[in-house]
Amino acid sequence: DIIRKIDNKDASKLLEVSSGLHIILDKKYLPNKKGLMIPKTEDGRVLFILPWMGKCLVGTTDEKAQVNEKPKVNQKDIDYLLRHVKKYFDIQITSKDILSSWVGLRPLVVNNDLKNTKEIVREHHIDVSKTNLISIMGGKWTTYRKMAEDTVDVLVKNINTNLKVCQTKKYKLVGNNLNIDIFDKQLKEIKVDEKLKIYLLSTYGDKIIEVYKYIKQYGYEKISSDYETLIAEVYYSIDNEFVKTADDFLVRRVNLSLIDKKASNKCFHKIDTIINTYK
Repeated sequence: DIIRKIDNKDASKLLEVSSGLHIILDKKYLPNKKGLMIPKTEDGRVLFILPWMGKCLVGTTDEKAQVNEKPKVNQKDIDYLLRHVKKYFDIQITSKDILSSWVGLRPLVVNNDLKNTKEIVREHHIDVSKTNLISIMGGKWTTYRKMAEDTVDVLVKNINTNLKVCQTKKYKLVGNNLNIDIFDKQLKEIKVDEKLKIYLLSTYGDKIIEVYKYIKQYGYEKISSDYETLIAEVYYSIDNEFVKTADDFLVRRVNLSLIDKKASNKCFHKIDTIINTYK
């Protein structure tokens, strides 16, 4: 049963926070599009090396941390990842080869029997108080939809039995690829470049035709010569995805900051100017 009853306790005190570092390397370190998992490191953790957005993603560390709005990358954690990666590649890899790096925070449900955050299970827990306050703790961003489903089902079971159980499995997210073949055909008919077409389909899914309307209006100018991302996408994101800042666009919409920090920095001012002057 995923429900644990809590009486007279502050749910926030049942949580710990750990940090996880990810680094991005050139795709040459993983050219065959297959992932690699390191099942046991020198201190018993699990690491992964995966193809991601045309690059090589390496992660992740696991250190106890404090809640911080902008967690910072630690050189010690970078050294830890590189030390393990070097065991599996003949090519010498140093910090200079890192294209980008970022660290995120994980909420972990406390288990007083465990000594290290790496031992704490990443599953979520749902608690119902005597006053029917429902609290969900722990979990991962990769399981956010399951977390929402379980929370709604707990609500139905314990508080409002007139509601139906969660229907999330029946719904597709915005940007899904359900009719991707149709959109692929449409882009071929309007003769969109193959590399750009693949990028747009993978980024926008079923919203691609809406995005293309902005491309027709604002053209094919790229925000960086090394990537397919277009200036037209900035305008689309402002109008349709609530983009408010350059970071908003570069980090959370097209992910350029996550895969290439230098390229992102070079186009930051251009994006910032568009966002601040576009009406």
